[in-house]
Amino acid sequence: EQSRAEVVDAARELVQAAELRITYASFQWEWCNDQGEPPFRGRVDLAWEVPVGETSPAVSKRIAATAAQQPGWAAGPPPGLQPTGDVVHTGGVMV
Repeated sequence: EQSRAEVVDAARELVQAAELRITYASFQWEWCNDQGEPPFRGRVDLAWEVPVGETSPAVSKRIAATAAQQPGWAAGPPPGLQPTGDVVHTGGVMV
């Protein structure tokens, strides 16, 4: 339940800070390996409305920049992770 709360709380913070209009949200557990065995991690998927006149990539960059300015959030991945693309994180939760 703690890992679920961490990712759900982070998603809520992101939605509020970036003032997103959510059209879809879900939570699920996913494996941390290829064997489908524990450990598992929590995952939140979100879909939001892209304002008229903006593009999805531009909105995504704005969301990341907004998140990075929030208390407890930082630009880039948590230490030890090397994802592709632009990411931000809070604690061990990466977006």
